[in-house]
Amino acid sequence: MANFCILVCFCAFAVLCSSLETAVKSLHDESTPLANRTAKTSLSHYLPPEWDEFCKLQEESTDKVKHYFCDIQIRHSGKWNFFTLKKHITEKTVKYKFDIHCENQANISVQWPLKAKNIVHLEVKNCKLEHYLRGYSSKTPTNISDELEHLHFEDCMVIIDIMDMLNKAGNISDLDKDYACGQEETLKYYAYKNNSYEFGRSMEQFLESMFNNNASSMSAEIITQGSEMLPKSRLIKHKCIYKKLEYADLSVNRQTSKFHSELITENSVFPSLRVFNLSDNLMPNLAEAHRKWYRYYEKLEVMDFSHNYFTKLEFDPLAEALDRPVLRMNMSYNKISELKVSKLEELINMKKLFIDFSHNPLNCTCTEETKQLITFVNDKSKWSQPNYQRYAFMMDLECVYPEEIEGKRLADLKSEDLNCKPNLLEKIPVEPVVFLSLLSVILIIVIIILLKFRREIRILTYTRFNIILPCQPIETYEN
Repeated sequence: MANFCILVCFCAFAVLCSSLETAVKSLHDESTPLANRTAKTSLSHYLPPEWDEFCKLQEESTDKVKHYFCDIQIRHSGKWNFFTLKKHITEKTVKYKFDIHCENQANISVQWPLKAKNIVHLEVKNCKLEHYLRGYSSKTPTNISDELEHLHFEDCMVIIDIMDMLNKAGNISDLDKDYACGQEETLKYYAYKNNSYEFGRSMEQFLESMFNNNASSMSAEIITQGSEMLPKSRLIKHKCIYKKLEYADLSVNRQTSKFHSELITENSVFPSLRVFNLSDNLMPNLAEAHRKWYRYYEKLEVMDFSHNYFTKLEFDPLAEALDRPVLRMNMSYNKISELKVSKLEELINMKKLFIDFSHNPLNCTCTEETKQLITFVNDKSKWSQPNYQRYAFMMDLECVYPEEIEGKRLADLKSEDLNCKPNLLEKIPVEPVVFLSLLSVILIIVIIILLKFRREIRILTYTRFNIILPCQPIETYEN
């Protein structure tokens, strides 16, 4: 996948900063092996010596393609080695597919960029992946053409050597294109799901080195290298062009760097990608590269952001102006609590984008926006139109707040259900308010006139009517 070394190093740095306390403990218990899925007898010369103990030839194998299922138990840890396999099959005239499952996260050895002649399919589940960055130690190009078409890692623990990581991070701008891009010419399917990172025994060695040397200076060095990784990654001159990649699944990766989305699109091109799964990744919002997907994924048809932490319904209407296929974007099971009618109208009228935001928790507090939403949903004249019918799931959105209407469907919600507290001004009739306002204005004008001409008024009342105003002695007027 795009700039994989950079992504791994960023993730590993995140783990390093939060786990400089203990070394990783290895699991040594065994469990019952998986059911035997073998239908043919393995021919040992197709595999390295003794590999037929844990790798069995599958029924769907042909004379041209050998498909193996490898059940790696604890007693087999370390025996499945990509480098050993690579050397053994180089001169073979058949292609290989490997499905690997590890019991209790037994370990296998794999070295990125996983370039080997004749391997077209590699799927690994529940394993500890050792020596992952060791492939970067080579200074010379691999001189091996891309052949891998299907690559899948799931529920795996990637063991990173801290010193290897620091070395690669410091020289990340000088990476060879093979190491940065991997199988860019042939890869069609890529999945990297629910994987995590640990440092194995290198953590103990690193901590010991810190205590024996200047710990503060080493910590400062790590922080410096981590902060320089992103600027250095932007100095990479080559681009990764994944010409045939149609499916990418990066879901359930909880240790993803915050620069992940930016790094994927910055130096990579995906001219054939149709499905992109980024679900359940703890993403707080829609990244800019995903909001403007039409710039980077010109053939994208499905983008999955379900089970994240989005709080807003975000999209870019500029997609309408470009020649792109219709994109179905999944934002279900997020944290979207407010829906603005103006945004909904804009989205519903877009032809190039459909967003599924079902199963989001609505806040149905009494606000003008909620009242407008109720009116919008109950407008039956609109919902008979085809573009509105795509969003019929809105009727089933449920309120989670306030408690009085928790669980109530949006389609069943009425304005009176909002329990709005009437404003004091709404209770007072308009006519009395207007009358009192006018009367107040008149009184103010009279008071101003009386104050301004008070001396003339006193003289006039005494000379014409012989009236002495209160608080004035008679002598004053006689004088």
